[in-house]
Amino acid sequence: SGPSLDQRIEDLKQLAENAIIISSGTALRALWKHGITPDFQVELESDFNTYVTQGMMEDKHYMHSVKLLGAAQLNPLMFSLFKEARLFFKEDGALSNWFGSPDSIVEHATPTCTNAALALSFKFKAARIFLFGLDYGFPDKQSHHASGSVYYKGSLKEQYAVNQDDLIEVPSAQGGMILTTTFLFTAKRRIENMLVLSGNSKVYNCSNGSRIENTQWLSSEEVREVFDELMRQANPDKQYFSDCLFNTQDKALDEAFIQKQADFISSEMHELISRLSTRISKAPLNTKRHYSELCAMIFPFIKTLSQENKSMFYFIRGSIWHFLLAAQTHVYSLPKQDIPGYLNEWKDCFLEMLATLERRCRSITHKTLHMDQDPMVNHRLCEALMEELIWTYQNFSIMDGNIIEDSSDT
Repeated sequence: SGPSLDQRIEDLKQLAENAIIISSGTALRALWKHGITPDFQVELESDFNTYVTQGMMEDKHYMHSVKLLGAAQLNPLMFSLFKEARLFFKEDGALSNWFGSPDSIVEHATPTCTNAALALSFKFKAARIFLFGLDYGFPDKQSHHASGSVYYKGSLKEQYAVNQDDLIEVPSAQGGMILTTTFLFTAKRRIENMLVLSGNSKVYNCSNGSRIENTQWLSSEEVREVFDELMRQANPDKQYFSDCLFNTQDKALDEAFIQKQADFISSEMHELISRLSTRISKAPLNTKRHYSELCAMIFPFIKTLSQENKSMFYFIRGSIWHFLLAAQTHVYSLPKQDIPGYLNEWKDCFLEMLATLERRCRSITHKTLHMDQDPMVNHRLCEALMEELIWTYQNFSIMDGNIIEDSSDT
């Protein structure tokens, strides 16, 4: 739902009858505003807010007319907004090797839903792909999305306002320069890397945003010429494609299989945490050298995990990296005499985090709550875990999920 979607919407309407239209994320509401119903909607984000955002759609009947292609980590409430849905597993995620099959795993489907939509197009072996609204940039920070998108709706307008400090300049598809953010630039670079591996797919950039390497930018006139030529060569059958993708032979994952895998995950987590905690507990931690030696021990451990157990690697790597990088930041900035005290406290916190992680994993894999009563489903993660937060900062407290500053002088 980049801002150029408004400018190029008539081009898209001319293609809509014969081309398969894949919408992603917040583009759905923008398309609804312009009277276009996509064949498929792609969703990637697991956060509860994604469900809340899409639930703001005024036209519920419109939502039910669109088929959903959702990543397996989606909030399960999301599926209630659409009439039909199919799951896919992103390749660089924990769930893929635990629950997916080769046919259901999609490579290069991150970090944004537009990356996922393009990755699915490659998975479908699309010969020609036209990109609309994939701007990865904007002419000014007030016009960062298409006019019909949810980013300009109510309180969300202020929430998603672009920070001036986040802006960088990149080449525009039409020439000159255009503004973007580091997050959008990262997503664009991921797509450009994907395009190198796109095989026989020809990708046309019909967005007036950032220049996307390995695509051919088309003006409005060129879009019509290229598509008319394609129509003379082929007789597309959109319904046949949809029926193949959403065929009646598709089956949900067996409940017994899911529980078997859940038990397996819990057992694997226990073994991994035990091995890692034992190594950390035995490691001396009083100097920078000690910290470096601990890192030198953990990194090969994590690399081996990435080769032997990719799902567990994706599952746990972020937590471990977070603690290692936090320690590095402090160890190389603290006075020498303060390092032993800091590292020993850090070590205790690291071990407690790992123990908590194992308990958390088991509580999730073995819980029996219906999703309507499950706070991990119907709340944002920070809200679901609010009661478990340990708050040690002075002059502040948490009340009803809000941070309150204590104005007392005592």
